[in-house]
Amino acid sequence: MTDEKKKAYSMRIGSANPSGIVVILYDMLLDDLSEASSGEGFEEAIDHAELVISHLRASLDFSRECYETSSNLLSLYDYVGRLLSMARLKGEKSDERGKLINESLSVIIPLSEAFLEVASRDKRPAAMEKAEKTVAGMTYGRAGLSEETENYDRNRGFLA
Repeated sequence: MTDEKKKAYSMRIGSANPSGIVVILYDMLLDDLSEASSGEGFEEAIDHAELVISHLRASLDFSRECYETSSNLLSLYDYVGRLLSMARLKGEKSDERGKLINESLSVIIPLSEAFLEVASRDKRPAAMEKAEKTVAGMTYGRAGLSEETENYDRNRGFLA
């Protein structure tokens, strides 16, 4: 994943509510799987995809009212994790590796679409609402391009 994509995801996470963060995790996973299927940076993409799946597992709610849904999602996440592990073991030129990644995509895409629908109805505030407000931009100087950030929330924390 490029640094530009990482920054874009970081900005999205900062303003997302809890279900929006799950949607962002799915977007990351889809990007990783697409990158892995292209062959370039396969190992890094699979490593990151497995990390995202572990975050999705950790986000599951096993309370009484959500237990069945979370159990089903856990089974799907475990299945995709096994597919990715098998894809990692296949040879670089193997057609089987591409089939395994495509199978992973066939599981993740419908889940991603479903969570996008859920997130569109979720009116909770941003999960990181109390985080620092930062404005970032790029400027050109004599030495080239530089990145500038400004923290506009100077009264953050406890006031004495």
